[in-house]
Amino acid sequence: MTDLPAPLVPADADLKDFAFTPIYRARLFGSAFHSRATDAEWRAGVTLWLRSQDQVPAGSLPDDDIDLCRLAELGRDVKTWQKIREGALRGWFKCNDGRLYHKVVAEVVLSQWTSKRESEERREKWREKKKGQRDLSPGTNDHVPRENPLNRQGQGELKGQGEVSLNGETHDSLPRESSPPNPNPNPSAGGFWEFWTAYPLKTGRKDGLRAYADACNRASHEVILAGAQRYALSREDQDPKFTKSAQRWLEGDCWNDEAPPPKLSDAERIAREIEGRA
Repeated sequence: MTDLPAPLVPADADLKDFAFTPIYRARLFGSAFHSRATDAEWRAGVTLWLRSQDQVPAGSLPDDDIDLCRLAELGRDVKTWQKIREGALRGWFKCNDGRLYHKVVAEVVLSQWTSKRESEERREKWREKKKGQRDLSPGTNDHVPRENPLNRQGQGELKGQGEVSLNGETHDSLPRESSPPNPNPNPSAGGFWEFWTAYPLKTGRKDGLRAYADACNRASHEVILAGAQRYALSREDQDPKFTKSAQRWLEGDCWNDEAPPPKLSDAERIAREIEGRA
């Protein structure tokens, strides 16, 4: 297999924990695979594309008809698979590790894999920093509550409800009630990637990332992602200049907006117009 190309994805690329697989509609519907595949080939081909993300390396497929037949959701019907194999695997080619790869699928997987690795590296640096801080702190007093400086003798004392006496003066400065816990602490780069891939307007990514991290204090990643997917559906066939930026959409908590009504086909629209005239 030395004359075959090298794999397009690192051997340790594992995206099984990524529940979302992006599909670029324009590239799919503009491809030779879409224009030439039969219905059976199209269903099997797209199914294999999605199932390839759960393989290791992610975005690859085994070069085995029995395995491919089952991954294509054809069960044990290997004869049917062999009839549609060529059309279903259009664009896939074998590399020197003995597995099949597709350039577009590999491109998507590499973007997700890079985001995952960067997120893991940031978490590891944060753990090392916290460990270093703990090593430098006194071991015997780590869990001793700190004294309230207002309660030191001669400095201040608690007065009535909501009042503090400090050096003979009374102040309304009791600590405020703490804010509710973050429902989605430390949002990962992978989470933002899922949101960014689903969102219909790809401008202002840095501002979108900051707004996403702040939005995760108010809602979970799953809720935000579902709202972005609904918004993307509502913007299909619409002028992009009327689409909100990701930052504006997140800052407005727009994931709470109701889903738009389903689009009517021409036949349904005409039928309703006739009913309205009757």
